[in-house]
Amino acid sequence: MSTISALAASLSPGQWGNLNPGNMTPTFHNTGGNSNLLSGYASISVWDSVRHECHFIGSDHGNSDYRHLRYNPTTNGWESIGLPQWFTYGGTPETRLQMDSHGYHSTAIMVSRRRLYRAPYGDRDRVYVWNLDSPDSTTGWTSFTEYGSVGSGGVPSISGFPDRDSIIHDRSDFSTIEEYLLATGAVNTPSRANNIDFGSTFNVTEYSAVKQLVLCVSDDGAMGKYSAAGVFTYLSDLTVSIYDGSGSAGSIVAEPSGKFLIMADQASGRALYEYNIDTQVTTLVANQPPFLPLGGANNNCIPCAIDEYGVVMYTFCGSDGSNGAYLYKHAATASTGPSKIVFTIT
Repeated sequence: MSTISALAASLSPGQWGNLNPGNMTPTFHNTGGNSNLLSGYASISVWDSVRHECHFIGSDHGNSDYRHLRYNPTTNGWESIGLPQWFTYGGTPETRLQMDSHGYHSTAIMVSRRRLYRAPYGDRDRVYVWNLDSPDSTTGWTSFTEYGSVGSGGVPSISGFPDRDSIIHDRSDFSTIEEYLLATGAVNTPSRANNIDFGSTFNVTEYSAVKQLVLCVSDDGAMGKYSAAGVFTYLSDLTVSIYDGSGSAGSIVAEPSGKFLIMADQASGRALYEYNIDTQVTTLVANQPPFLPLGGANNNCIPCAIDEYGVVMYTFCGSDGSNGAYLYKHAATASTGPSKIVFTIT
């Protein structure tokens, strides 16, 4: 049993556990950028339940290192696995790619297809795809066919949608939310009455396996959900701020019991909330993260839903040199649907 699986198994609902991963200073600090942290403007990391690994892609603000990191359960530590082969900083060969910075909510995973997806900030009509079984990030990348002209606006967000075998991509330009159907390569634009704007600086598209939907959120509070039936429904506006304009952004992650956990941004008072999508009610979590408040003027914490262990991992860094990771078990893990039982007659 690995350190992370053992710690997760020891937690009761509402309890936090210190994972204390190794090698965080070399991987998340010393970027050469404005804050010297890799975690700025980052709001998601993703879990590969086959290899039991977490993946994070991001960079600091300014002329900084750009890194693809992986949490290794064997060593209980983070490691850098190389620069994606398509990334260039300096304008050649594709000038748009030099703008791909920060983590944002721009990385997604489809474990069933063994693929990791990245939506670059400076190339909003393209999604890059990595083979999760590649030895490192310098090889194994391909890209989707371009959707059309590059839009303008804020930061793209992306989510896998296994129930529909698709990728949901908020390009953050003129309210464009698109669904890329992986089996056919077709692009579907969900119909949205009144065309409420989801194009803003900071966006979230987050998949819930329990609820079988993708939650779409804009930093101005606009919210909607896209169901497994292919129906987009508007929700009441979010009442908690997730983006204050700084690198100390908030986050939204689908935790394994079916609720969403919202980390408020720094300016509004960093705190963890539960969002119930059925009632559309947001409530403060009783047992707040033990790593709050984060240290230094520049700081952030990055969530990763680990459904197989029934927990969420929060990796945090501060400009005062602090770092670490905690597991949080919010509630008992919910079923994601009926099991399939196969009988063999012999």
